[in-house]
Amino acid sequence: MFEYDALKALQRTAALVKNPKGKPMNINPNTIIVTKGYPVHQRAMEILGALNKGFIPGSADRDGAGIPTYKIIPLHQLATNTSYWWAFDSSMKNDMYGLQYKESQGITLEGPNVVLTNEHPLWETIIEQLCKFRGNLRNLFSKTILSEAL
Repeated sequence: MFEYDALKALQRTAALVKNPKGKPMNINPNTIIVTKGYPVHQRAMEILGALNKGFIPGSADRDGAGIPTYKIIPLHQLATNTSYWWAFDSSMKNDMYGLQYKESQGITLEGPNVVLTNEHPLWETIIEQLCKFRGNLRNLFSKTILSEAL
């Protein structure tokens, strides 16, 4: 989920990125990409409002914020998983560095879509396992009731 702590972690992670010579790259993520109209977008706007006032988001302490403000890019095309968000340093969009971005969560692949039919061998195995499980439950249930009745 998108919270102030995640933004602080983003800043820390970006500070640890090194160039090929082992020196810090000085990446400053200043642009956040979110799915338009979803809770992550709304929370990003709430946090940005507090940061613009110099406050810590979600706190009544009124201490100074520990991260700089950022730009929000809401995109309606990112509807596959609306809780993901991305950040990048817009000053590094050039031929020397390319796009430097961080994901809230890496891409995960889903398993194959298997359609089971009556002729599929896996279907028979599943039915057999369900029948065994149902039989075991029936035996367990009847033993429990008999033992309680006695």
